[in-house]
Amino acid sequence: MLENQRQTVHDPLALPIQWSTDAFESKKKLRIGYFTSLPYFPTMGDSGDMVIKAKEALESLGHTLVPFQMPDSFNYMKMIVKFALADQARHFKECWKNEEVANGVKLAWISSKIPLWGQKILSRILKSRVLPFLHSPRSAILFGGGATTSIELMDAMGQKMEIIDQISTEWENLKLDSLICNVLPFPALVLDAPGNLPIAAIYTIIWNLVDFPAGVVTMGYESGKKLSTYNDDGDMTLKLAVKSVIESVGAPIGIQVVGRRYQDEVVLRVMKELEPFNTFKSHNNDSN
Repeated sequence: MLENQRQTVHDPLALPIQWSTDAFESKKKLRIGYFTSLPYFPTMGDSGDMVIKAKEALESLGHTLVPFQMPDSFNYMKMIVKFALADQARHFKECWKNEEVANGVKLAWISSKIPLWGQKILSRILKSRVLPFLHSPRSAILFGGGATTSIELMDAMGQKMEIIDQISTEWENLKLDSLICNVLPFPALVLDAPGNLPIAAIYTIIWNLVDFPAGVVTMGYESGKKLSTYNDDGDMTLKLAVKSVIESVGAPIGIQVVGRRYQDEVVLRVMKELEPFNTFKSHNNDSN
């Protein structure tokens, strides 16, 4: 798409960035950051191990891997929700008007019907332990969390710039060329299950927020051996996730490769170098 300005021809609003064959085909050894989990939604099963597997694979190719410290994931999820639900789900409701709602988004559809005052009450209930079976401080962030005034929205914009600065500063301090992390805190789930766990998108949505390019490559599969030892922190959402992952034993696990702004070629290069280390394909063939 970047060759011969093809993207700019078809989309005049796109930045006229030239494709860099040198960056994609470079043999220069890279400095790559990594992290294996976020406190807001800790990885489960073999998902975190796949990042370590990718780390070791890249080290075997001569690259340098260093731990990367992300900003507070609870804080930036709150900020993301302020943007995503600033219209109180009005856009969602308009999209679903007179439409048959798919099972995978029914939870979001039902939630969009709850008035703001009701969402705030529900958020308080989820944060507390009044009803232990509903306890989920993580999901509580979603309810009534959208900005309701222009002041809140502008404050969220300031928080966004702070998070961009934190990530960029850490990136520069470590002199990174790229970064690897999970796509989701679990493997690919069965049909409809992801709709019940929207907060798991925290691993991908952060890169949309800061506008860093990212790609996904499969590294392996879920064995199911570690699920029984997962610490769900008494959180209803994490408990639901574990039940869903039990049904996904044998499913593929992907990792993200993230790059600096406008350096998509480096992302694609790292993805290409990781592809030979993917064990899911051979496992899937053996299973069949």
